[in-house]
Amino acid sequence: MAPARSDSRAAAALAQGQAGVHHVALEVDGLDELLADLDAAGVPVRDRAPRPGSRRSRISFLDPAAAGGALIELMEHVHD
Repeated sequence: MAPARSDSRAAAALAQGQAGVHHVALEVDGLDELLADLDAAGVPVRDRAPRPGSRRSRISFLDPAAAGGALIELMEHVHD
């Protein structure tokens, strides 16, 4: 994979020698309920409430401490 634009965050990370996977996104249904379940289980999350993502999605990130240092994005498509 390569950055789509030379002024993107991905391009800046590569210029600083930070090659590799930035994060993994998982598509989920019921993001609000999942976040409540993760909270009840003591899983640290960065976004306790979903926020707008790209292409009419809602997203939340787990704290990297919850996944061995990996950044995990939870993404739910908004359906009309």
